[in-house]
Amino acid sequence: VQECPNLNEEEIVLDPHRVSALCKMFFRELSEPLLTYALYDDFCACSKAPHLPTAIATCLGKLPPAHWWTTRFLFYHLHRMTGHKDQTNMTARNLALVWAPNLLKPDNDVSSSLQQAYTTAPIVEAMITHAEWLFGDEGVACMYGPCRNYSLPVRPLCV
Repeated sequence: VQECPNLNEEEIVLDPHRVSALCKMFFRELSEPLLTYALYDDFCACSKAPHLPTAIATCLGKLPPAHWWTTRFLFYHLHRMTGHKDQTNMTARNLALVWAPNLLKPDNDVSSSLQQAYTTAPIVEAMITHAEWLFGDEGVACMYGPCRNYSLPVRPLCV
């Protein structure tokens, strides 16, 4: 029987790499990826669209409400992290490379995660870069997505 770690220990609390690894592991281990198996091909097709953010917004509007709201919160957070790229070297591109395999993957996972990242990272990068447009009051995803039916706060409190 493994003991639960004490998450209040200073070495754990002060190590942002452990927190980010835990978040990535959480999303990687979900039985259904955040951006859903059913929408994998739709999201991948966005890369051929004339205006990538608009195509992504259309796909986002097809997500189940719980996935949409979680995606919105996560991408606001990732967008905010790009503001610290001078200290962390985590640009939208770098964040997309490490997050894409955890968020957007095919149901028949036969290709390598490196091949998938090549396909999905540009889409995730655009979602990070355009998070405010995609998920804000005026964002296209809000016109088509679940927020049109809810009166929850439009912006997360921590942003």
